[in-house]
Amino acid sequence: ETIRARLSWAAQQGVQLITLVHMVYNHLATPAKAIELRGAMAFLPNPYRSLRGIGQYRGLTSYGAYFVEEAYRQGILIDVKHCDQAARQEVYEIARGYGMPVIASHVAASGRSLATRRPRPDKPRHRLQSSTFNPWDINLHDEDLIAIAQSGGLIGLILDERILAGEQLLNAVRSGQVHPLEPLFQQIRYIYSTLVAAGIPPRNAFQTLCLGSDFDGFIDPLDAVPTVLEYPSVLYPGLLNFFQTEYALFEETGLSPEELTEGLCFSHGVEFWRRFLTRKVAREGRFVPVS
Repeated sequence: ETIRARLSWAAQQGVQLITLVHMVYNHLATPAKAIELRGAMAFLPNPYRSLRGIGQYRGLTSYGAYFVEEAYRQGILIDVKHCDQAARQEVYEIARGYGMPVIASHVAASGRSLATRRPRPDKPRHRLQSSTFNPWDINLHDEDLIAIAQSGGLIGLILDERILAGEQLLNAVRSGQVHPLEPLFQQIRYIYSTLVAAGIPPRNAFQTLCLGSDFDGFIDPLDAVPTVLEYPSVLYPGLLNFFQTEYALFEETGLSPEELTEGLCFSHGVEFWRRFLTRKVAREGRFVPVS
């Protein structure tokens, strides 16, 4: 009843989205390991000690499953960022039952499928030795990407270089061997290609993507885009050049390089919320113009 009352209050205040868990276990869902603890331990308690009380269990708790269902009944979306893969899969299952889109607000792809990913604790060396993606469970696996796209949801690409890429690729960026935005480019290529290969129509696959920078978070941004001030001078023209150069990959979307860039940087997020809020208002029997 407390969960229902608080979610009802949140809905009345206009809350549309809730991130289910952050860096520590909160009795709703088990979190993925988010950071390398070395150094951070000087000023943060070990967030993973909070999992000791539940042993090997991973996923939503009974409270968490009820929370997700009640949020959907109240018309509030769930953000799966920071959930581990077990919790994410359970959110997708509940979301399907309610016909709700799933949000992953500031994430990247792991470059792996759950079917091929070896179960193991996430260690710094797994990221440090990678020349492509960060394989940690904080990132979305192929099954996550597909489930979110099939739900009509949204994947916001984070601009934290540690989440976007393995250290070997970042070293190549720092030495000038590859484009400064290559960690972001590889994410766009991979996610789009994975979704299209899974049968998602090309335009729908691309429209699942938007920016989810996390500049207000505890991140180490790409050196080329340390703040939003670099969006117009570095990020936007860099993305436009990327789509122009690699247009053959995205041509089946039917969108021009300019439309691809504008969509990723702006309109995909706006259109998602326009669709969701319009549907929500219609379901509640109210009329509120959405301009």
